[in-house]
Amino acid sequence: MKPDKDLLHALIEVSPYPIYYISGPDLIIAVANAATLKAWGKDESVIGMRFRDALPELVGQPFEHLLLKVMATGEAYHAVNDRADLMIDGEMHTSYYTFSFEPFFGDQKKVIGVTCYATDVTSLVKANKEVVLIGEQAKQANEDLAAINEEMAASNEELAVLNEELASTNQELTESYSLLELSEGRFRNLILQAPFAICVIRASDLMVTDVNDLYLELVGRPREKVDGALIWDAVPEAAEAYAPVMQEVIMSRTAYKAQEAELDLIRNGIVEHMFIDFVYEPVI
Repeated sequence: MKPDKDLLHALIEVSPYPIYYISGPDLIIAVANAATLKAWGKDESVIGMRFRDALPELVGQPFEHLLLKVMATGEAYHAVNDRADLMIDGEMHTSYYTFSFEPFFGDQKKVIGVTCYATDVTSLVKANKEVVLIGEQAKQANEDLAAINEEMAASNEELAVLNEELASTNQELTESYSLLELSEGRFRNLILQAPFAICVIRASDLMVTDVNDLYLELVGRPREKVDGALIWDAVPEAAEAYAPVMQEVIMSRTAYKAQEAELDLIRNGIVEHMFIDFVYEPVI
């Protein structure tokens, strides 16, 4: 049975994720759902326009080149946390997206267009950068403290002055750690509020440290069976196929991306055969 075109169009339109279709070598915007238009800061008038004419601020950024490459080679392109600078309401805004450019083949098996599926990960990227920055500040504070301690050992005459500096540095360090804890709390809130399933797994022992409700819905488990558990104790039916893959990601520090991966999951006590798109992304 062929899918109903109106139904497919409706599903694309109501998707919370940006989805658009670029047609032909001139890169004409043939389809763009509401989420796409919002991300671009544009209205429906861009549909039917050339990509570079509708989004002139992207000229010089890699997206047009990537679309042409997919059109020419017929090979999909996948990106994780890529930057895009867009003109929205008269101002340039920097956003980050995880996206795929997928070739669309016509009747003669010739590429006639490119479909883009995207997820806005701006909040996650900014949170991660904030955590890194605060970590660097804490490291610098520790280095300053070590230097002060060396000076204390070298000169007893300056002990009183150095103690004052040490107290000041300890205060800065305490404030840095407080900021780090605050940032980690924000990062966890971002995970819990993300519009897609996320599960954070500690590399040293594979314990689940953070998981949102969408992931629990995906695997069909209550939170008490997953949060704080070893991942393969929580989802044992996936271990045989994906435990080696996860271990390779941990060892190589290289992301693993899968599209329409087949998996039998026991969801709410019932075995379901599923096709899942997912990414194992190392946090370094």
